[in-house]
Amino acid sequence: MTRLLKSFFIALIALIAPSCEDKDADATLDFIGDSLVAGWDLPAYFPSRIVQNYGKNGATIDYLEQYAGSFAGRIVVIEIGTNDCRQMAPQYVDTYSRRYMEAVIGLGAKKVYLFSVLPRDLVNDLPDVNSYISTFNEIIKQKSKEYTQITYINVYSNFLQHGSPNPGLYKDGLHLSPAGYEILSAALIKAL
Repeated sequence: MTRLLKSFFIALIALIAPSCEDKDADATLDFIGDSLVAGWDLPAYFPSRIVQNYGKNGATIDYLEQYAGSFAGRIVVIEIGTNDCRQMAPQYVDTYSRRYMEAVIGLGAKKVYLFSVLPRDLVNDLPDVNSYISTFNEIIKQKSKEYTQITYINVYSNFLQHGSPNPGLYKDGLHLSPAGYEILSAALIKAL
């Protein structure tokens, strides 16, 4: 009888274990991107989730490409692109947007929450930088519809005030204030 019970429990654990692993995987969010991700206090905004922060100051699309295949079967949140804003100029935007989407899909994630690139307001910015970013966001929004695993989260306009970046949402015209992170977090929670 003891052997039979032992065999039963081993079989039961074998059946339950995969479903527990799946639940843990679904509870985990991997965030990847530039300084906007690096500076995000993820545990504070997502206390019921296991969060991994792969944000890196100064990261560009090259950084995302380095992680090709690294997130297979995972849920990934991406906020990247502001450091590549020169690549969003009209003469480069088609090539860059293809590369961007290839990098996003190349991560291998089962689910991607992809944020729009946010408007910016730095002294040395190109005069039309936010126009470039807005056009790029529209391209990526359309391309995202081709992939069932991508949920595109367009928060660009949430960061504007009278057509310009809202200074109350930024520390310096690029990096976010707590109020800016509130907007990102609320949008992601709603999408989840």
